[in-house]
Amino acid sequence: MPSEVIQTQRRFDLGLTKQEYFRIIAMKTGALFAASAGISSSLSGADAETEAKVYDYGLKLGTAFQIYDDCLDLVGSEDQVGKTLRTDLEKGKLTLPLLNLLETAPNSTKKLLKKNIKDQQPLDFEGLVGAKAYTASIEASLDTAVEMLDEARDNLNCLEDNNYTKGLLEITGYLEDLINKCRS
Repeated sequence: MPSEVIQTQRRFDLGLTKQEYFRIIAMKTGALFAASAGISSSLSGADAETEAKVYDYGLKLGTAFQIYDDCLDLVGSEDQVGKTLRTDLEKGKLTLPLLNLLETAPNSTKKLLKKNIKDQQPLDFEGLVGAKAYTASIEASLDTAVEMLDEARDNLNCLEDNNYTKGLLEITGYLEDLINKCRS
């Protein structure tokens, strides 16, 4: 089942787990990056093991990018980003920052968050859970994205040291810079 269909089916689904979130974004953004990397590796004549590692590099890179995009939706500036923000939750998409927040919030706050999400009410996260908890949920998400980039880089150890490998590493560095700009 295509990931967009699954994501649509899981709109406003407060039972969504982090594991399911990661599966959805791996099938969505991660798969696009992975296919691009894997096909490129295959076309260059790489052996199966190298191709698998480069494919996994793309999967991790794409997943990290999606986490970044999910965080950007919450903390970005529309003027700087050039797209409409704060729409994921309006569309019912539960992203990693929100899942982190739901996981760590006290029960009374969690109930209020879930009620507001279910009722499709606008959420003032900082007002509901406090600025510290809200920021911590975003920071934890950004940390996860950086960890994925580290894993992506590790997959490139099988490649020769050349301009192509350097370019793949630079992509992860560029994304990590973007991720760090989301931090408070």
